[in-house]
Amino acid sequence: MQPSTAAHYVPVHDRDVRENDEESNTETNFPSQDPTQQADETQKENSINPPKRHSVLLCWRWEALALVLAVASVVTMIVIPALYHEAPEAEWPFSININTVIALLTTLMRATMLVAVAEVIGQMKWRFFDDQQRPLSYLQRFDHASRGVLGSIKIIWVARSSIVTVVAALVMVTSVAVGPFTQQAVSTVSCSRVVPGVKASLPVSHYVPAGRGSVPRVSAGRWDVAMDMKGAMINGLVNPTSNDNRVQAVCETGNCTFPSSSTGVTHSSIGMCSSCFDTTSFISAQGSTGNTTAFGSTNYTLPNNQSLNYIDRIWFTANTTNLDWAEQSFPEGFAALAKIAFANVTTLSFTQAPCSKAGNGTILCPRPVRDFLVPNDQTRKDEVDVMAVSCVLYPCLRSYHAEVTRGTLVERIVSTEPAVQNMVEARSNLNDKDKSPDGSMATTYGNFTGLQIPCFVEGVEYDLNNISQVPHADMTSFNINGSDYQVPETCLYKVGGTYALALRNFLATDLLQGYCWFPSSAGGVPICQTQWWLAPLYHNLTATFDSVSDSFEQLAAAITTQFRITGTSNETFSLTGYKEAVIGSVLGTTVCTRFDWQWVLLPITLVFATAILLTVAVAQSWIDPAIPVWKTSILPILFYNKVDSSHNEGMPTLDLDELQKVAVTTKAKFQTRPSARIEGDFME
Repeated sequence: MQPSTAAHYVPVHDRDVRENDEESNTETNFPSQDPTQQADETQKENSINPPKRHSVLLCWRWEALALVLAVASVVTMIVIPALYHEAPEAEWPFSININTVIALLTTLMRATMLVAVAEVIGQMKWRFFDDQQRPLSYLQRFDHASRGVLGSIKIIWVARSSIVTVVAALVMVTSVAVGPFTQQAVSTVSCSRVVPGVKASLPVSHYVPAGRGSVPRVSAGRWDVAMDMKGAMINGLVNPTSNDNRVQAVCETGNCTFPSSSTGVTHSSIGMCSSCFDTTSFISAQGSTGNTTAFGSTNYTLPNNQSLNYIDRIWFTANTTNLDWAEQSFPEGFAALAKIAFANVTTLSFTQAPCSKAGNGTILCPRPVRDFLVPNDQTRKDEVDVMAVSCVLYPCLRSYHAEVTRGTLVERIVSTEPAVQNMVEARSNLNDKDKSPDGSMATTYGNFTGLQIPCFVEGVEYDLNNISQVPHADMTSFNINGSDYQVPETCLYKVGGTYALALRNFLATDLLQGYCWFPSSAGGVPICQTQWWLAPLYHNLTATFDSVSDSFEQLAAAITTQFRITGTSNETFSLTGYKEAVIGSVLGTTVCTRFDWQWVLLPITLVFATAILLTVAVAQSWIDPAIPVWKTSILPILFYNKVDSSHNEGMPTLDLDELQKVAVTTKAKFQTRPSARIEGDFME
């Protein structure tokens, strides 16, 4: 420490100590060599060799090591929770857990960090007193600040001119919150994890039909569908929300997932799809001759001769003739669907859905049906409208994304792809006797086939660019956009040719062909003869395009469900009854570790601030080595005495290591009688 103009601090000794010691009969042991002489020799050496910077840096080696330990503790308390983040809670040895480890690391971090902070505060004490005279009570304030939180709070105002001291004191105070913060960083939460050894399953079908009796032959060239399929179709119309029309997943815990492709598809299946468009604009009103009733009779007719007549009480009809008459209004792509459809259906119905009620209760319709009698009140006329919807039911490949959540299967359609008749495959499977002279073949033998793109084979995803290169796969010819490809059998989904004929016959002849009429005795309830399942399409005189379209979509979904329940993996297994399923993972609820990294920002900030403080303190010692690195030591107070400013002898100061060497060989005693003092050779 450089002497000020008012005083010098030099090592001295007190010769009166021995006399006082003899009077008090208390012995003080001294080293064989006079301590003052040792100090004088050291001072002379220092006067010749001024303090070296490398020795100054060595004085901070233990604080640097403490900082390294603090940094290592912070890094460890980040890395360990990060490794266990969202992982099931691990079993640690000796019944400890991750919170215990974090607590130990926090304690180590704070202890080592405060070692460096305390020494920085202690060193700032000597610099604080270097520039001017200050109250000696400030020494005690600095000493308290290096020892605890309360002292650090008090020193902030005393040493407010020293930025390093203020920041160090704030670090000391804020470090109290490190423990609670780090404990908040790690918590346990309930989470779902795969249950090992247990699998989920969901029925799918690559090929229908499966099992003997699925396509009973009723006569030469005619096949029928099984009773369970007929029941599923009817149920799809009259009770579409029934559980019978839903696929049931096998999932023991009620929470399951299935592996998905890059497009989000978890599974695909051969199925049935529908598409509809509005043909109301094709309806024409035609008067009837020979009417003897009080009201004029009008037929509302479509170009396919499908008509309604309110006098005859025929207010709903369904027809399965072709849709060539509406071809000019087909939506984009509809013509291709109609060509492969198992059923082309048109519904014609009276409806009040587009009508509105006036303030006086009168119903107003856009195109009212004249003199329409209310079904349940033959004395009152009412206004209704007329509508027509044409739909197709066609085989398709349906791709889904599915998961089971809380016992409920959530299945979303990702895409659909029409299943076209694979003439390439059929032609290659036919014998010459089955072909006509022009080389064509009977459509009976052609499977309706959909190609899954992209396709997963043994965990690898393939597209059209490399699908013909799947190794060790049974390949089948398939035409795509006019080009023949060899594709893996596992990527193809099929409806057998004879089964397609059976479905077409039942849909067109038995299920979707008929009409409903309303006798006055029925009170407004439609009578649909033997096709009673058509009544929901009438929708109680409130049919709309959306309601009809939804009904056909529900019918298609019911058929698809039956395909998936009864289908199989390929045509080879169609006679064995083998059922196919997609396999998924069963999720169980367990306890997981969660790491909220925001809570460790405080210890990171404090350690970073400590590193800056220590760097500044070391830099100051390097730049100005004349001020010794005494830090929190009390030895300078004991070895240096205040002398008069007139004392001109400039004695160089000792650094901390040198003071400690002298202190090792110096002994002293605290004397309380007759006055309080410290006795020894080092005081004058």
